[in-house]
Amino acid sequence: SLSKLMSELVRQREAGQHDLQAALADLAKQKFALDQHAIVSITDVTGRITYANDKFCQISGYSIDLLLGKDHRIINSGVHPKAFFADLWQVILSGQVWHGEICNRAKTGDLYWVQATIVPLMDDLGAPDQFIAIRTDITARKHMQAAVAEAESRVRHITNAVPGVVYRCQVGSGKVSYTFVSERLKEIRGLDA
Repeated sequence: SLSKLMSELVRQREAGQHDLQAALADLAKQKFALDQHAIVSITDVTGRITYANDKFCQISGYSIDLLLGKDHRIINSGVHPKAFFADLWQVILSGQVWHGEICNRAKTGDLYWVQATIVPLMDDLGAPDQFIAIRTDITARKHMQAAVAEAESRVRHITNAVPGVVYRCQVGSGKVSYTFVSERLKEIRGLDA
């Protein structure tokens, strides 16, 4: 009876070890997949970087040796006010997930933008003890948005310099909808856009 019991305990232990190995292999595969797509870092509760993946090193221009032990101020662009980061820290220290866009500065001095999600990992008492930041490079999108805004500003400036009213409208189903009217409408016709 004791022999059967020992045999069953050994079998259960081996099955548990097998399940643990399978779970660890799955986690490794998931981490690999995440690292292929996203810029990932892990910090302790004080914000010190304890892990940074290759994509973080590539986009920031910093080696892993220069990042570990530092905080994310190493890539602070100066674009965001202190209140931006105070709000971010308030959210994650309260145990909530933070989402937003952040402009960073690479080691070369170049700016880059990321869409970030920062997830607090909680200890046994329910307090954050680590933060995982998962980011996607959105620099190209931000440059495109800036170019579109600049082009719109130039067009608006030109249309407002024309002596008459410039407008754009859509006609369909017997209905006319104005999609743009220059600011001169008020001056010439006394109407608000």
